Amino acid sequence: MTDFTILPNGLKVLSEHDAQALSVHVAIFVYAGTRHEFPAEEGLAHFLEHMAFKGTYQRTALQIAQAIEDVGGSINAYTARDHTVYHARGLSEHLPVFIEILSDILCNSVFDDADIQTERDVVLQEIAQAEDIPDDLIFDLHNDIAFPNQPLGHRALGQPEQVAAYHRDQVKGIFERFVRPGRMALVVAGRYRHDAVEELAERFLGRLPTQQNLDDEPPASPASAIAATDRNSSAQSHLLWTLPVSGLAGEQYMSWQVFANLMGGGMSSPLFQKIREERGLAYSVYAFYAGLRETGQLGFYVSTHPDRILEATALMRMILEQVASGNFIQDNLTRAKNQTRAAAVMNWEHAANRVDYAARRLQWHDDLRHPRELLEPIDHLNINDMRAMAEQLAANNAPVCYLLGPKAEGHLPQLERIIFG
Repeated sequence: MTDFTILPNGLKVLSEHDAQALSVHVAIFVYAGTRHEFPAEEGLAHFLEHMAFKGTYQRTALQIAQAIEDVGGSINAYTARDHTVYHARGLSEHLPVFIEILSDILCNSVFDDADIQTERDVVLQEIAQAEDIPDDLIFDLHNDIAFPNQPLGHRALGQPEQVAAYHRDQVKGIFERFVRPGRMALVVAGRYRHDAVEELAERFLGRLPTQQNLDDEPPASPASAIAATDRNSSAQSHLLWTLPVSGLAGEQYMSWQVFANLMGGGMSSPLFQKIREERGLAYSVYAFYAGLRETGQLGFYVSTHPDRILEATALMRMILEQVASGNFIQDNLTRAKNQTRAAAVMNWEHAANRVDYAARRLQWHDDLRHPRELLEPIDHLNINDMRAMAEQLAANNAPVCYLLGPKAEGHLPQLERIIFG
């Protein structure tokens, strides 16, 4: 059960009570991420997350780490498109320590000029490392063309030339826009009662001044494009192909998750069987659903030998058209529904996932429906529903496709013919 209150300054407090838990997971969600950056700030939301651990007016970076690790805990953070999360985990009796430290790094960071210079170099190395991983890089390249000239197209790590020029005024500016109690939530999963969590929230975060929330979330404006980049240093070609579908604000996103599992959600899925098991074309091939509040993507990924990437893509297109024509059996749908249901239930058993779900559900829908309720519509999905969804995708004239690898640019004309059918 999730309990929920709002402090006088607007900060949301959520707790997932589990009387048997020996450990506790605590997170502070800031409902702002890369899509809230200004054009000259690409990557700055992620950089702000880094700087939070560099020292506060009370603690050095080492003292922050020691305060958590001395009691056996762990602390970390991550930046997403529409939120940033600072989280800690450890034994239940140390919850006050975790909340106090998270509050300190989030609200009292110094943003020292020397630390900014050092951390710029760290992030530049992080970018270089990501550039060396083609199956990660292709998602950034794909995002560049899916959401051009808008913050949703920003890379989380940023562009090297912008990162190298970050300065204290920029960091302070984005901090002041992001860290406002009205766009924050403290979420705790563990054995603590809600009133105890609320008291800790008031003690450590209640002093944040009430501020008006900013209307700084530009709407998504997805584009359609097919592009390629030659990468002769790669042994394989990597292809990422997505089609626009409904986002997380609507309830149909669970149906799209079922559809992704139907197409390529396991070893018995058509994509895996046809492309890997029968043809031996690829080691990695799958389908997925990815959602934002107002838009989503149904996607397909494959990596294979450069000479066979078009063959693999044509097979993906063929399988999609087969599903659109109703050429699949009830057993396929039953498997996909069971996979979706099982994944949701197993995720829910982990405290970190319960915290994430509660905070993001509140962000998207302003309610706290239990995940079990969201699974109920899955039971009613039938073959005709899947066929209609496949028809929608097969007829879609707004695909986004990116090909990365040797001779990739030379494949573009044929790739376009396959993608557009």
